[in-house]
Amino acid sequence: MRKQIEIFKKFLEAKELNRVLVAHIMRSIALSMVSVYIPVLLLEGGQSLSSVILFYGLAHLSGLFAVFLVIVPLIQRIGAVKVFKLYYPFEIGFFALLNIFIMTGDVRLIWCAAVITGIGNFAYWIPHNILFLRNTKKNTIGSDLATFFALPKFFNIIGPLIAAIVVLSVGFGPMFVIATCGLLLSYAPLRKIRNDIVAVEINFTTIVPKIWKRKKIFAMEMLDNIVEESEWFWGIFAFLMIGTLEAPGYIGAAGAVGSALFARFIGKKIDKTHASSYVAVASIGLIALWTVRFFVESPVIAYVITASASFMMAMFLVSYFALILKDVKGEGEEEFMILREIPTVLGRFVVFGAILFFANHDNVQRFVFFVPIIAILGLLVFLRLEKLKKDSLIV
Repeated sequence: MRKQIEIFKKFLEAKELNRVLVAHIMRSIALSMVSVYIPVLLLEGGQSLSSVILFYGLAHLSGLFAVFLVIVPLIQRIGAVKVFKLYYPFEIGFFALLNIFIMTGDVRLIWCAAVITGIGNFAYWIPHNILFLRNTKKNTIGSDLATFFALPKFFNIIGPLIAAIVVLSVGFGPMFVIATCGLLLSYAPLRKIRNDIVAVEINFTTIVPKIWKRKKIFAMEMLDNIVEESEWFWGIFAFLMIGTLEAPGYIGAAGAVGSALFARFIGKKIDKTHASSYVAVASIGLIALWTVRFFVESPVIAYVITASASFMMAMFLVSYFALILKDVKGEGEEEFMILREIPTVLGRFVVFGAILFFANHDNVQRFVFFVPIIAILGLLVFLRLEKLKKDSLIV
């Protein structure tokens, strides 16, 4: 055991990115227990599907405003690492509010929790993405992305299953207590990370020109997040269809299995070949799977589809982000990581809007599945246009 501890310490001290990776994995394990069950908690607490979607919409909107009013100024003033660490009290406060909601049933706590988790999530992901991009290299982006994507997914296989057992046995409250303990442990690897001041100049007068300068890539970011957020909705839809409390846990575990097995393999391939070709293959696969989902009625088929889709999503996300990050690496990368949150949130709002439009009609809820299919087709059009542009320059 002592030898393993020494090996682990050397791994942490080898480079800053390793500390971020370990903290990220530990945080993912803690959140994997609760993230699939938060929509279920709200639904079981008497909230409608529309209210659940509004909860997440408020969280993302609050986080986006916080990015430019609070988070970016703090990054400029105290550095990305210190802002990264500020995430933890926000997330723990979020868990505490949900626990109090379970005990009191006070709906106002839900909306306070949405604001807190929204700010906390953006305080986590913006510094996380900046630190990742600063510490990776162009020729290893695919492998590094796969590591950051696959390892948390691998460990997340057990989290939703434990949550399913805990929720069925003793309820939602103890699940949040366990997740909070895991979250506190995930902070430990970050204590010795050196602070890093980010010299990025962004204000409200420069946002629109900067986004317009990279309009194609930001449009792709919006479409990508439509695809990602639609996968999130599939978990809620499967719960509503299957109707058992253990369903979200099984769905979460099924998704983690496929992602973990495939992402590591695909990352090394992407470093050696063209990422765009993998994006195209994964996109076609996802379109096929979303089409099949229109006809799913059986819980077993739902789990199989979830695991299969996670393979395709692993290929899609790792190859897509490798394609994008290689394009921005070394050219205002910190600025890009901050501004991309605008199209990211817009993409999520497209999905939320579609869900709200169809939410109150059981017989047409599946029409939401058209949204990711259209977004994927849009991404394929952008990739095709980019290929034609590059071919014309070569000629």
